[in-house]
Amino acid sequence: MAKYTFFTQAARDESNVAASSEELVNVYPEQAPGDARTRINLRSVPGEVAFSDIGDPLPRAAATANGKFYVVAAGRLQEVMSDGTVMDRGAVGNSLETTISGNGANVCVVANGDYSVWDGATLTNPTPGA
Repeated sequence: MAKYTFFTQAARDESNVAASSEELVNVYPEQAPGDARTRINLRSVPGEVAFSDIGDPLPRAAATANGKFYVVAAGRLQEVMSDGTVMDRGAVGNSLETTISGNGANVCVVANGDYSVWDGATLTNPTPGA
């Protein structure tokens, strides 16, 4: 039985930088009837089109926070608007271990050991203990 990878890589394979193992386009896995432990069907989703372009093919983190969609890619916090346009919100660390979370009206990003907060107008790096 063929094996498929259904996760996003966080680091580029330096031996083949053009490869992208997570790109399984226009299909989604669905549990097959019968043996629920091992079988899946790949169902097609015809007619999908790109909604937005963040520029970098390897996002470090992506999350919805406070009803908005945020992506960290190439060391930048980007907000993807409802019409697909991308708004750059500022520089954050560029690390394999990057997280985004919402905290009230703020969006928090931890990357490369740095803590950044987007408050809807300004991206800041609070000092420890703040």
